[in-house]
Amino acid sequence: MRIQQKLETRTAQIGHCVIYEDELQSLWPLDEANRKAKIEQFAKEYGFCLSLYKPGLCAIFEKERPGWAEKTQDLVVRDKEGQAYRVRCNQVNAPLLNEFLKDQGKIEQLEEQVQKLTEGHSE
Repeated sequence: MRIQQKLETRTAQIGHCVIYEDELQSLWPLDEANRKAKIEQFAKEYGFCLSLYKPGLCAIFEKERPGWAEKTQDLVVRDKEGQAYRVRCNQVNAPLLNEFLKDQGKIEQLEEQVQKLTEGHSE
């Protein structure tokens, strides 16, 4: 399944994956009943969570991580049934930036290690 492979690859690289509407429609037509619920179920079946869904635009998925729901619960405004209906965008940037910076630091360390390992083998 193409979307599943893309989710696996991108979430492994950067922690999240955006699937745009044209790809979503290949599995879930825009006018399909309970479309969001079906996308959420798909995500859950493959170990992802649907972080954001904007009909006609995209869906953003993240790999489920232990404790992630607790970390991000203050970023999402929920209705009385507990369904997310709004994201506090002004508060999202700092946590995402921190995650990005952590990942970037790890990537830089790995690049340094690779460079050190290959320096002796460039003969």
